[in-house]
Amino acid sequence: MKALLLQGPGEVSQMRVGEAVKPSPQPGEVLVRIMATALNPVDYKTGNQGNPHWSYPHILGLDSAGIVEEIGEHHYPGRGPCCSNRHRDKACHRQDRSDAGVTAKLTRVLPCRQGSFSA
Repeated sequence: MKALLLQGPGEVSQMRVGEAVKPSPQPGEVLVRIMATALNPVDYKTGNQGNPHWSYPHILGLDSAGIVEEIGEHHYPGRGPCCSNRHRDKACHRQDRSDAGVTAKLTRVLPCRQGSFSA
């Protein structure tokens, strides 16, 4: 899949569009097709500093909106404060900084984690 890739810490100005492995939703997660995203100042700052949890090339970006594309095993819509995600639902969320970011065609989302929600 296409993604905006950071090659290493401190190389935000060198990010390029490239190919990344398509993520698969893990148990309890959903796969979201990204329709809108942005790189915010926090993305540039963390990209320049790097993160010990990241492997490179890394996909930056925390905020996105999209459509639920695939539902992982053991995902029960309607359980929890924000678990209404069903196939083709609209979804927006804030990604955790330790995960792969959202400047890509697809991203994995754990919809019940604090900060994630569906619209």
